[in-house]
Amino acid sequence: MADLTDFLNVTAQGGVDNSNDVTTVKNYPTDVLGQANGAYKLAQAKNLSTNLQAFARLHKDNLFGKEINASLTAGVESYYRNDYISSNRTDGSLVKPFVFALNNGSNPVPQPEETKYTKKINSAYSFLNLSYKNYLFLEATARNDWSSTLANGSNSYFYPATNLSYVFTDGIKGLQNSLPWLSFGKLKLSYAETGSDTDPYSIFNLLDVTTNNGQQAQSLPGTLKFEGVKPQKSRSFEAGINLGLFKNRLNIDLTGYTMKSFNQILDNPLALSSGFNNVKINTGSLGNTGFEFIISGSPIKTKDFSWDVSISGAHAKTKVLELQDGVETLTLGNFFGGSGITQRVKVGDYYGTLYGKDFTYLNGQKVVKRATGTDDLPLQYTVDGKTYYAGTQWVLTQDEVPIGNSQPMLTGGITNTFKYKAFSLYVLADAKIGGDTFFGSYAAGMGSGNLVETLKERNGGGLPLVYPDGTTANTGVNFGGVFTNGTPNTDVVNYQWYYQGTFSAWNHLGVPRSASVFKNSWMKLREVALTYQVPAKFIQKTKVIQNLSLSLVGRDLFYIFTTIPKGLNPEGVNSIGNMQGIEYGSLPKTRSFGFTIRSSF
Repeated sequence: MADLTDFLNVTAQGGVDNSNDVTTVKNYPTDVLGQANGAYKLAQAKNLSTNLQAFARLHKDNLFGKEINASLTAGVESYYRNDYISSNRTDGSLVKPFVFALNNGSNPVPQPEETKYTKKINSAYSFLNLSYKNYLFLEATARNDWSSTLANGSNSYFYPATNLSYVFTDGIKGLQNSLPWLSFGKLKLSYAETGSDTDPYSIFNLLDVTTNNGQQAQSLPGTLKFEGVKPQKSRSFEAGINLGLFKNRLNIDLTGYTMKSFNQILDNPLALSSGFNNVKINTGSLGNTGFEFIISGSPIKTKDFSWDVSISGAHAKTKVLELQDGVETLTLGNFFGGSGITQRVKVGDYYGTLYGKDFTYLNGQKVVKRATGTDDLPLQYTVDGKTYYAGTQWVLTQDEVPIGNSQPMLTGGITNTFKYKAFSLYVLADAKIGGDTFFGSYAAGMGSGNLVETLKERNGGGLPLVYPDGTTANTGVNFGGVFTNGTPNTDVVNYQWYYQGTFSAWNHLGVPRSASVFKNSWMKLREVALTYQVPAKFIQKTKVIQNLSLSLVGRDLFYIFTTIPKGLNPEGVNSIGNMQGIEYGSLPKTRSFGFTIRSSF
C-alpha cells in the first residue's frame, strides 16, 4: 500500500496457492504367493489458484461542517484456477509378488482417468461509504464480473448492493438517559443483487470419445448444452436490529430477509426421441425467506472469572416460484431406481420435497392385502382343517407421493466460554431441528436382516406361527392395519414378509419408502477446548516468544440427542447433485482429540 496524498492511497496485492499431491494405495495380496487380490492405485492432483487485485481509495473526513465522512474505493481483481487430476490402477491380481506398479497387473493397464478444471474471472468493483455524525451510515457497492465459463456476450454480469444503518441511541438525544438499560441500538436495511456463473465445460457440446477393443467410438453426452446460457441472478432485501443492553452485557442481533433467485442454470428433461435426456438452460425461479438471530451475553464477569455465552439460530424456507414454460414439475434425481426415492421441485412447493411410494390408509389405519400367486388367488395352506394365509403385503399408493421435506425448521448452536485466571474452557454445541431424511442404509439393513431390530422374530420373540408341515415357532408377525373392506387384519405370517416388504434398497416391486424417512433432529457436542495461557512474566524471559498458549481440543465428541434410529449418522447425507435429504452408506462420525500450541514471536 502506498499513500500518494493524505486523502488517496493505492494498494496492490496477490496470492498464489499451488499444490501437487500424489496418493498411492496398496492392497496387499491375501495369499502366501503375494499375488491374489493384490492391487495398486496411483493418483496425482495438481491445484493452482491465483488471486490478484489492485485498488485505490479516496477518503475525507469532516466534510460540510465536520458532519460527514466519506470514502470511495475502486479496483480490479483477477481470479484464476487450474486443477488437474489423473489416476490409474492395476487390473487383476499381481504378476510379480508384492511388486506394486501399474504394469504389474495380470490384465493390461486400463486407460487412466483424468479430470481438468480451468476457470478465470476478471472483475471491476467500487465501494462508496458515507457517514453522518457517526450515527447514520450508507454503504453502496457495485461489481461486474466476466467469467470464462460462459460464452462471449453472456459472460458479463453486474450486481450492485446498498446498505443503510442508523444508530438510534446516538441519533435520538436523551434516549439513553430515559432508557438507561439500553446501551446501544441500531437499525439496518439493505438491498443486494448477486450473480454467478456455472462450472467449466458446461455450455458447449462435445463428443465423448472412448476406445473399445482398440477401436475408437464417439457418442453424444446425455445432456444437451446451450451456449446461450446466462448468469444466474438473485435479489435480496434484508432488515434487522442490533441491541446492546445493560452496559452491553447482553447483545441481540435479529435479521429477517427475503430473496428471489432467477435464471437458474438447471438440467431440464427432454423427450427421449431428441437423443438427449436433458438440456441445460436458464429456467426457474426460487423464493427464499428466513430469519437469523444471535443472542450473546456475559452473565458473570469478575476479576478472576468470567462466563460468556452466545446462542445463534437460523430459519430458512425455499419455495419454487417458477419452472420452464409448460413445466410444472422437475425431477432433480432418483435413488434406488424406478421404485426408489425421488426428489422433485414443483411450482408452489417448498424445495427439498422427497417423493416415493407410501402406505394407503382407511379411517386412519394402514391398508393391507393378502399375497397372491400367479392365479391371483391368496397364498394359503391348511393344517388340521384350519386355513392359514401365507403372506401379507401393504397396499401402496399408485404413484409416488410427497413423503417428507429435507428443509430444517431451525439450525443453530450455543457456545460457552469460561475463563478463570490463565485457564479458559470453550464449549460448542450445534443443532438441527426438523427436516426429513431418507435413510437408505436403514432401508437396506432392515430389508436384508442386517440390523439388530430384525432379530426379534428370528430369536423366537415373535408371534406363534403355524408352518405348512404343522410345526409351530414364535417367528410370526402381524402387520396390523385393515383390509380394503375395513376388516381388521389378524393374519400371522413369516417375519420375512414384513421386513422385505417394508424395507429394501433396490426393489422393482415397490415398498413404502416412507417407512425409512425420519424426522432428522439432533444436537451435538461439536467442540471442547481447554486452554492455558502462559503468563507473560514467564515467556518474556525468553526474549523471543511474545505469546504462548497450550490447548487440549476434542471435536465431534457425541450427540446429545437424535431422533433417528440408533447407529445411523444424522449428518451422513449424500451429495447427489441438487438432491438433499438422502443418506446411504455413510460412515459413522469419528471423534478427534488434539493438542495445540500457539505462539507469536
